[in-house]
Amino acid sequence: PVNSVAAATTEPAPQLVAAPAPVATPTAAPPPVPTTQLAGWSLDSVVGSMEIPDTELAASANALSLADLDAIAAEQRRAAQAAAEARATARAAERAEARTRAATEAEARRREEARVAAEAEATRRRSPARFWVQVATGSSTSALAFDCRRLTREYAASFRNQSCATAAWNRTNRLVVGPFRTMAAAREWERAYKAAGGDGFAWASDAGEEVTPVGRGR
Repeated sequence: PVNSVAAATTEPAPQLVAAPAPVATPTAAPPPVPTTQLAGWSLDSVVGSMEIPDTELAASANALSLADLDAIAAEQRRAAQAAAEARATARAAERAEARTRAATEAEARRREEARVAAEAEATRRRSPARFWVQVATGSSTSALAFDCRRLTREYAASFRNQSCATAAWNRTNRLVVGPFRTMAAAREWERAYKAAGGDGFAWASDAGEEVTPVGRGR
């Protein structure tokens, strides 16, 4: 029995053995999906069945080519050039009109100045500078004409071969006797007239100053 126990205790312990690795088995491909092809189907038929809107068709029809764009640009350039030339022509016409207007106005002024000068010359010739003796004043030329007749009667010797005239003097008028050839002659008559009882003084009218004979009016 002792030997049995010893034998039993001397037996080797059992060894653990690893299990073999499982071998991978290939995965099976999925079964193909069944497809259905319609009879008469093709890419051309799909494209032919597509519908394009009329607006897109019109836009495509109206699309401009490069030559069209060049022609439009050239036309725009010609129009701009024509407009610039028209503006330049208008400005030139305005300048010409201004020159013509200025020349016309200058000519009108020249003619007016010539007319005024001619009238002044005619007045100077008609009324040159002369010498007189002033014998009365008054606002009414008709009243001065009456005074002339009265003085002619009163101073008949002094007024012999003399006549009266009127000339404007500020807001009134002069009654003068003459004209005399010189201022000395006018003063000589003035002295004789005063010696006879009259009153007056020698006076010289300027060239162009109108002196109107009594009775003729202005």
